[in-house]
Amino acid sequence: MPFVSGPSRPCHTGGPDGPKDPARSGERLVGHIVFGPVEIDSPGREVRAIGLGPMAVDPDYQRTGIGRQLVEQGLRTCRKAGYKVAVVLGHPSYYPKFGFVLARTHGIHWEHEVPGDPFMVMELQAGALAGVRGTGPLPA
Repeated sequence: MPFVSGPSRPCHTGGPDGPKDPARSGERLVGHIVFGPVEIDSPGREVRAIGLGPMAVDPDYQRTGIGRQLVEQGLRTCRKAGYKVAVVLGHPSYYPKFGFVLARTHGIHWEHEVPGDPFMVMELQAGALAGVRGTGPLPA
């Protein structure tokens, strides 16, 4: 049975990287997720956030819960590290089950035009997006 290992690099503030979590079945790498620091440029302030992506699961192991485990574990790690907001550019029917909502509902827009409305945001701490409007994610 595949399992998700602990983070190989912990999510921490002030560093260039967020968590990177591999999922393995024996010695076989079957899934991987990366988080990295980003900013939302909101009038009067820049909001520090964590960006999810990329995430990949071996096709032979898709629809087994590995992707869900990777996302959930990664978001827990980021929350414990003090991140208050997460963003993702991903499939709008997949990420809402984790709590992501369309970023535009908060007045936050991605700087590029993309089809299908894939830019989403999630509060990792209640109220973290209060009053936040602007453009993101920008490299931190």
